[in-house]
Amino acid sequence: MKKISLVLMIILVVFSLILVGCQKTTDGPTSSPLEIGEDTATAETPTLEDKGVEETQIEESPKLEVKEEVKPVEPAIEEGVVEVSMIAKKWEFIPAEIKVKKGDKVKLTISSEDVDHGIALAAFDINVKFKPGETKTVEFVADKVGTYTFSCNVFCGEGHGGMKGKLIVE
Repeated sequence: MKKISLVLMIILVVFSLILVGCQKTTDGPTSSPLEIGEDTATAETPTLEDKGVEETQIEESPKLEVKEEVKPVEPAIEEGVVEVSMIAKKWEFIPAEIKVKKGDKVKLTISSEDVDHGIALAAFDINVKFKPGETKTVEFVADKVGTYTFSCNVFCGEGHGGMKGKLIVE
C-alpha cells in the first residue's frame, strides 16, 4: 500500500512539473527593442515640390439634396383590363393614387421592398398580405363610382397608420 502511495505521489509531482514547464510566460518583452545608433543612415522623404508638382486646392462641392417626387401613375389599359404595378415600402404605396373608370377590370400587382406589408380595400373585398420580395396580384371589377381608401393591413413600423392610398373610380 505504501508503494502505491509513493508511486502515485511521484507521478503527481512529475505531472505538475511538466505542466509548469509547458506554460508560456509573459513577464517581459519577447524580442529585444530596436536600437538606433549614431551610424544609422537617415534619408529625407521627398515632397511633391521636389518632384515639380504644384499643390492644388480642392474645394468642397455643395451638398445636394435629392427629393424623390412621386406622381400618380397612369395605369396600363389592355383590352378592358387596367393593370397597375404597385410598390409598398416604408409607410407608402407607390403609386398612392389609382384612377380607373366604372366597369374597368383592375389587375393590381403589388410587392414589398422592405418589410412585411399588405393591402386592404374593403369596398372591393381585398385583403392581401405579402413579404419583402414577394409579389401578389389581385383582380377586381371597379363597379362603384367613388373614392376609396386602401391601407396597409400588416403592422410595418412607426408610420404604419399613415400608409394609405386612394382608388378613384370615375
